[in-house]
Amino acid sequence: MTTVQFDDAGTRIAVGETVAPISKTFKKFVNNYEENYTCFEYATVNEMLVSFRGKNTLRQKNNPRNLSVPTLDVLLLIKPIENTNRNVIGDDWFTSNELVNELKFKGLTYVGTVRKNKRDVSLEFQSHEPREVFSFWIH
Repeated sequence: MTTVQFDDAGTRIAVGETVAPISKTFKKFVNNYEENYTCFEYATVNEMLVSFRGKNTLRQKNNPRNLSVPTLDVLLLIKPIENTNRNVIGDDWFTSNELVNELKFKGLTYVGTVRKNKRDVSLEFQSHEPREVFSFWIH
């Protein structure tokens, strides 16, 4: 399946609820996924870029702690494996101190690549001195 279109405004639950036509189908999809998929010791999170030519009218709701969008995305995805002592692996778009702390609180560990220009990376890790190949540095 490449495209699904839900354009019956009569099926919308509330005024302004633009995702209502697909929400029932999406919830059923998520429930089937959670019931039929078993996550092993490691869970990998990655993004997929999809071209889109329309207006995005979706807005973040229920974010009282002001968490970043990547952190919210990961927290949504890991709900079925909370407190299972698994390891989540992600790339530099998801990696942040904020996410690592949230996952630690939920009984999970995290391994990911970090961009050195992110604001929460300490200056010690932003060294511009060349290092020998296969060397390591412990802070």
